[in-house]
Amino acid sequence: MHALARTAPEPANEDMPTEAAAERAVRDIAERLAKLGVEITDISGRISDVTRQLDGQTHGLHRVVTAVDQVSRANRAIEQAAEGAQTTASAVRHGLERVTGAVRQGLNSAQSDIEALSQGAQSISEALSQAVTDAHKVRATPSRPLPAKSSCSRSMPAWRRLAAAPPDAASRSSPLR
Repeated sequence: MHALARTAPEPANEDMPTEAAAERAVRDIAERLAKLGVEITDISGRISDVTRQLDGQTHGLHRVVTAVDQVSRANRAIEQAAEGAQTTASAVRHGLERVTGAVRQGLNSAQSDIEALSQGAQSISEALSQAVTDAHKVRATPSRPLPAKSSCSRSMPAWRRLAAAPPDAASRSSPLR
């Protein structure tokens, strides 16, 4: 039974002297007060336990708040670094696009130059082939007397003399014979 619960007083016994009834009442009150003191002490201990738990939880909550604050600051720093990286990446991309365009333009120009050189080389090759063919034809024809040499023919190379001579003379004065 709970210490604070009241029990019905026992009916007064008229045979008992009042002194004994008073003693018994004091003893009964003393027992109840002792039980009440034990319960108060027990409740006080429990309140102490709860207070310690709340202190621990408060301390833990402070640590959580501190950790959240640190994470928040770290997130801001990461965000700023990411913005800087994004700016740098954009600048690099823009630079690469410019360089790629310039390289592409240079390659296109080089390709055009190579094509022109190739066509020129092919034309030279065809002209040389034709000249060799013509030289073989001239060599295969019977000899004819050479025209009289002029004074300027000595200073002019043979190939120029052939180019300057009339077609008839070129076949007669071939230096390839």
